[in-house]
Amino acid sequence: MVPVAGVAGLVVVAGVQLWRNLPTIRQSDGRQLRELTRVYLDALPAAGAYVLSDQRAEVLLLEAALAREKATDRHVLLATRLMPFRRYHEELGRRYGSRWPYQEQVAAAGEMLDTGFLATLLHDLVRSNEVYYLHPSMGYYFELCELQQQGLVFRVVPRGTNSLATLPAPPERLEANERYWAGLLPRLERLPVATPEAPMEVRYVNQVLTRAINAWAVTLQRAGQLEPARRWLELVLRLKPDNASARLSLAFNDELRAGKAPSLEGPRHGGTGA
Repeated sequence: MVPVAGVAGLVVVAGVQLWRNLPTIRQSDGRQLRELTRVYLDALPAAGAYVLSDQRAEVLLLEAALAREKATDRHVLLATRLMPFRRYHEELGRRYGSRWPYQEQVAAAGEMLDTGFLATLLHDLVRSNEVYYLHPSMGYYFELCELQQQGLVFRVVPRGTNSLATLPAPPERLEANERYWAGLLPRLERLPVATPEAPMEVRYVNQVLTRAINAWAVTLQRAGQLEPARRWLELVLRLKPDNASARLSLAFNDELRAGKAPSLEGPRHGGTGA
């Protein structure tokens, strides 16, 4: 009876531990990452897009999602941090064939590609293809191009001539994005909070989603829609309380609502000459 009681006790202890830790296990079993990639794929065109990310992990996640669906050639996936290397372009040519038609230009440019070459390459790509970024970004690519948010992803389009600034979003784009995020809101509200103690999967997924939501809130704020912007910023801080960007944007929202927007001019120094 002693061995039987010992085995029974171990089973009970194991069951109790499993019951206690099941929520944490479920938050780290990959289902949230799979859900994230599904939201990404739903936001992209059905096929034929060129999809860029500055984060290699996001490219790998999307590759895995497409592999599960046996659709690895549905989109051309590009890791921008590898774009300066000639060998990476050779690999893209082997993988995507004529869908990456830059082999001759790259070979002539040398082992390492300069920023001007890469900016021109992207500009050429967006003139005749649908190109998307998986997140907001900045840098030399956006001297000739700009980002337009479309839900979780960002369409890359040629920058308008005679303009260095991004044009305000037109009303129809604001309405389309607001419908998108409103439709996604029930799923967002079910996400666990990304505290420092939360599983890495929770923290990563919330980081990706709140990054896009914060960008959307800033777009609304620039358009003068302060109350909707505030609601989205508050959601960001519920999902990821340490999001410094959202906290700063929310403080600026308070100043705008109070009519105390700070001046963009620098401090004036003494002097008499012009």
